[in-house]
Parts: sequence; structure tokens; C-alpha cells
Amino acid sequence: MAKSALQEISSLSNLEAVWKEMFSSIPKKKRHSSGFDDISAEYFEKNKKTFLTNISRLLLTKDYKPLPLVAYFIPKSSGKDRVICVPTITDRLVQRAVLSYLNEKGYTLDNKISFGFIKGSENGVKPSLNKAIELRNSSRWAYKADISAFFDTVDRDLLKRAITKKIRAASIRELICSFVDTEVKVRNSSEKNKLSKNGINDGIGLRQGMPISPYLANLFLGDFDKLIIKKRIKMVRYADDLIAFAESRKDCESIHTLCKAKLSSLGLKIHDIAPGSKTEIKEPNETVEFLGVGLEDTPTGKYHLTIPHSKKKLIKNELYKYKDISFCVKHGLNISKLQSLMLNKIDGYLEAYNHCKNVQSLDNFLTDTYRQIMHAILLDEYDIDLNSLSKKQIAFLRLTIK
Repeated sequence: MAKSALQEISSLSNLEAVWKEMFSSIPKKKRHSSGFDDISAEYFEKNKKTFLTNISRLLLTKDYKPLPLVAYFIPKSSGKDRVICVPTITDRLVQRAVLSYLNEKGYTLDNKISFGFIKGSENGVKPSLNKAIELRNSSRWAYKADISAFFDTVDRDLLKRAITKKIRAASIRELICSFVDTEVKVRNSSEKNKLSKNGINDGIGLRQGMPISPYLANLFLGDFDKLIIKKRIKMVRYADDLIAFAESRKDCESIHTLCKAKLSSLGLKIHDIAPGSKTEIKEPNETVEFLGVGLEDTPTGKYHLTIPHSKKKLIKNELYKYKDISFCVKHGLNISKLQSLMLNKIDGYLEAYNHCKNVQSLDNFLTDTYRQIMHAILLDEYDIDLNSLSKKQIAFLRLTIK
């Protein structure tokens, strides 16, 4: 007799395999962090036989219940916070086991327009940008929008209906729905107010930080994707970011009307088209930004990817935090560690944007920014003028990165 989905997921051998992969992916410095139950990855690993046996039993008897999430607030330039809601080690393990099963059994949610949070080399940020360039080279008018507060406004009842409809493995539907209903453990009134200010309220939304959330987000938007494909609209969707291409402004306006109506039926919203709005239409000769990269026209009439000035400004602001020696000391950075951190960040930015035509200008920009930061530290704190040093002295201090 064939095993049910729940039996396959709950088997000790499967949980052991998922845990092995999960533990190896956790950076060593984060293995001592814990969630709501105060159990760290390090402690779980030392007692994994006991933990895994217990998890297997609870899943099979359907006595397993997810524990509350712990919220972490990451400041954004808008003044709000990006709220990451972290599950316990056990819940992360179970969610990853469910995801592994769904992907292995063909519940991949792969389609022609969705590129975000889907396994495979043909998906991800770079493939989505390459597809956007391909589409704009054939249809030059651009329509761009993002779904307002998407994760925080997902209608849970509609999502559960989608889970029931689209996941045929009935034995794990209840388990998946239990993750949808998981809430944040509020530690005090200040945190409650902060969560509310950032749009997180009990009973609605899909919490970011759970391994299964991106998958469920794509599942929830599956009917939207089907409609776009059926209407033969040239679109790329990366999570809640949308960009479409058409032959005229009127066509773009029609796409907007269609998207707005379909998303409204799912309880979701996009902004109206207006100056300064996140929803915009760009003429063929105008650059449109998507996923932090510009799709820019060239004299040949072909588009290419560029790093916008606005993105460089954000990068500079991020790096300039390290000009403050008090900030560095607070974060355990001495001069050697700071230099290594900066060089690693620079390499990371160059790798992230290596598909852009103006990546060399970014390289030069980052080199100058690095020198400015180190110059400021040496001059302000040690009264050393970088301009007075010889090339040999600069090289010795690792102030050159080429």
C-alpha cells in the first residue's frame, strides 16, 4: 500500500535528510540563535535523535502544532521596518520537509511569467530581468506595478481554499493551513504597536520569514498568473512585483485595469496610475526600473540593463555607516575586519549586478566609496591624510582594491 504524503514527510529517514541539509545551510554564527521555544540549531543538532523521533510521532498522530513566531525589525529607508517573523527550529524543519515533498512530487508552481522563489536555474532575479529585456525588445511600452503590502494582506480563507484546490495530497493540507494561521508572539505593548504600524495584524496575511511563505505566495497568485497567460500579456512577475510590455499606452492601461480587477477579487490592491505612484507606464524611450535595475533604451533601439543612480545612492548610504568608528566598534569591527567586510560587500555588489552594462562604472564608484570611507576614518580618528601616503603605504594598509 502506497504511503500518504504525511507518512512520507514524517518518516524518520526523511526528517534526518532534511535536517542534515538544513543544519549545514545555517551559518555557524547563527547556530546559537533560538526561536520562541529557546531551542537553538546547535542544541537541536546535539539532541537530534530525540527531537526528530518526537517530531515524526507528533506529525503521524496529527498532534503537531506550530509554535508562535518571533518578530525581528529591519529598518527600511521609507521609515518603516521590514518585519521578519522567525519560526522555531522545529517548525522550520517541518516546513522544509513539506516543501521538499511538494517540489519532488511536481507541485512546483512553475509557469511562464512567475520567476520569484521557484527552484531552478531558469528562475530568480537575473533570469527574470533577462526575460524582461527580451519582452521589452519586442514590445517597447512598459507597465510596472507592485501589489500593495502583499504578504501582510493575503486573505487566509482564500489561501486555504487555494491550498485545498491545488494540493491533491489531502493528508498534508491541514498541516500546511496550520502554518498559514501561525501568529507572532507579542512580547510587550510596544512591539504590538510596532507590528501594527508595519501592517501586521492577527488573522490576516502570510508571515515573511517562514520557509513556506514564498511558496504559498506563488500558489495564492496562481489564478492571477493563469489569467495573464490566457490573455497573452507579456509579463514578468517576481513575487509581488509586476512588469508588462505592450504596443501602446492604451494597451498598458488595459493591462492595469485587468490586473486591478483580478487582484481585487483576491483581496489585493495595486496603486492607481499617477505621478509618483508605484504603478507607472513608461514610453519606449524612458527607462523603467524593475527589481532595482533599469531597462534602458540605446541608440541601436535595443534595451539593456543598467544600474540606476538611485541604486548607487542607496549602496553608498549603506556603506557610509562604516565611516563612524563607534558604529564599527559596536558591531565588533576592527580595522582589519572592517576592510574584509567592505571588500566582501563590494564583491557581492559587483556579482549581483554583473549582468548590467554599466557594471564597470559601479566598480569605479565602489572603489571611490571605499577609499572615501577609509580616508575619513584615518583622517578623523588618526589624523592621517590618505593623499599624503605613497602607493606602497596605501597598498600595505589594503586601501586599494584593484
